[in-house]
Amino acid sequence: MRMEIYKFDIFWNKYFEDLKRYAFSLSKKKDLADSLMNDTYVRARSKLHLYKQDNNFIGWLCVIMRNIHQNSFKYEQRYTDYVVCNSQESRHYSDANIEYKELLKLVNSLPSNLHAVFKLHVLGHKYEEIAEILTIPTGTVKSRIHMAREWLKKRINSMYIN
Repeated sequence: MRMEIYKFDIFWNKYFEDLKRYAFSLSKKKDLADSLMNDTYVRARSKLHLYKQDNNFIGWLCVIMRNIHQNSFKYEQRYTDYVVCNSQESRHYSDANIEYKELLKLVNSLPSNLHAVFKLHVLGHKYEEIAEILTIPTGTVKSRIHMAREWLKKRINSMYIN
């Protein structure tokens, strides 16, 4: 039997402080804990049809929260370390001491047709998922990711390797 949304909100409010403490214990920062709470609320409400009423509600929410935290940590780690990992030039970039902030500026200055595709790719989405999200062919996704990498390589080379 499905839990109704109004019951969900009642239980959410009942366990709010416990969940907030758990979010803070995972993230160690207040703003990240608040974001984690919001993400958990949205995910749990959207997946409410999967909750079995025999199960522990707060346990179910904690599992959702932990999974969101682990996934965001994994994607954040990947986003930080993404400097063209597949190419041999990555050694040159680390030697050049490119700063993370400078790299973010470069990524944010990508041409608009490349930026969204590249950012989704860096966040860990598969080619097919990106194609579906942006409603473009998978081949176009692959091509734009390649062009974005080449564009970034060219800018980094001109800044540091000359």
